[in-house]
Amino acid sequence: MIEPEIMALVEALADKAAREYLAELAAKHEAAEGARMSLAKMIAAYEESERAIHPLFDDAECPASDRARFAASLLAQVHEHAISIRLLLAMPSPGNRFGTACALMRPILEGLVRGLWILDCATDDQVQERIANDDDAWRPGLGVMSEAVDAALHTDGFYRGLHNRFYNAMCSYTHGGMRVVNNNLTGEAIEPTSTLKEWAAVVSFAHAMDLLATHASLSICSKDEDAQRVLLRAEEVIAAKLDSGV
Repeated sequence: MIEPEIMALVEALADKAAREYLAELAAKHEAAEGARMSLAKMIAAYEESERAIHPLFDDAECPASDRARFAASLLAQVHEHAISIRLLLAMPSPGNRFGTACALMRPILEGLVRGLWILDCATDDQVQERIANDDDAWRPGLGVMSEAVDAALHTDGFYRGLHNRFYNAMCSYTHGGMRVVNNNLTGEAIEPTSTLKEWAAVVSFAHAMDLLATHASLSICSKDEDAQRVLLRAEEVIAAKLDSGV
């Protein structure tokens, strides 16, 4: 028979453990909610920026050439993917959808670089060859295209740098590689491990690429002044991202 004093001690210890556990859960919830609200403010600011840009296309006309329409279609996909990333990470518990959001980063970069390459670098024969080819194997590869875009737009290695730094990681997320696996593994459980800083980095990247695609799309429609304003905004977002260390 257990002595009453021992039983009381066991119950007290159990109560203490329960209280500590509940306090830990509450702290985690508070931290997660704070992170979600911080991310929500960032997303809201980007959406406000987008609403200001959207009317610029009201009177825009895309030239009827194959080059312009092909490039504009690729750039429109960048916008679609950027919106999808925001929607995924704006929902409660963004860590549960972080891997899916990251899977869209590769097609965002590919769509932007390919759109710019078609617009500013490809020969007429290359444009027609790409339109006539039903397979998904782009030639040249994205690295070569990135270098060509940098040379044509005088962007000082910006696009090649994006490719060199991030493309392998993007492929891992898109194809279910180890980055996806590690994103859901802790030492004790199968649960998301991503952080607010990582969520913010993905949202900022998508928004910056979207702005660059929008700049190119406005340029296609000969709305050069509007395009320049959007480009300046893109540069601000990219500079802020670099300053934050993200």
